[in-house]
Amino acid sequence: MRSSKNPLTGSTFGTATNRRSKAHGATAPFGELPAFAPGEVMQIDSTPLDVLVLLDNGVTGRVELTAMIDVATRTLTAAVLRPSTKAVDASVLLARTVTPELMRPGWVDALQMSRSVLPHRRLLDLDERLAHAAARPVIVPEMIVCDHGKAFISRNFQSSCRFLEIDVQPTHKAAGFEKGHIESTLGSVATLFAQFLPGYTGRSADHRGRHLERERLWSLLELQEYLDEWIVAK
Repeated sequence: MRSSKNPLTGSTFGTATNRRSKAHGATAPFGELPAFAPGEVMQIDSTPLDVLVLLDNGVTGRVELTAMIDVATRTLTAAVLRPSTKAVDASVLLARTVTPELMRPGWVDALQMSRSVLPHRRLLDLDERLAHAAARPVIVPEMIVCDHGKAFISRNFQSSCRFLEIDVQPTHKAAGFEKGHIESTLGSVATLFAQFLPGYTGRSADHRGRHLERERLWSLLELQEYLDEWIVAK
């Protein structure tokens, strides 16, 4: 029987996108950058979220998830949901990454930073807002690795990074493996978060529940607040 193994990578399984990325052929010094301290290297990316949402105009549609991860600690620092990711949304994500996440009404006390293993008392001397913060680390990036998406190479996002003295390192084109941590994390959001939500479409009809149109869908604001809580609690 004829083998379906990729002659360039030796990979038999995976999507066409993943196989093309692995067949890119880049060798050192190309690849993921090593990181040994929080903020040293962070990665940002966007992907469609497989959930139907009630948008602000009352129309049902899907949204995009944009998130950032710290490579050294594997911390998902922030995530935003938008109908389509724009330059300002990437800047909003950056702003949320470098500022404390305040506790929200209805969140359990166990999600407070003061109840976590983070050095809460020492950090209070640096920022008083941490007195009411949730247990999500505040990490200031030194370098952000991104792809060539319009939102990330835009003047708006680049200006925000320059203001904070953050280096931006685009990956090589068709080289998703150079930001593998954030791609893997976005995939985990689909399996650990999205599939338990009403309106979950799955990545194809084979993974979709029955009578999807009858479910009570969440608004974009409700879904964003639930995602924020999930990030702190996970």
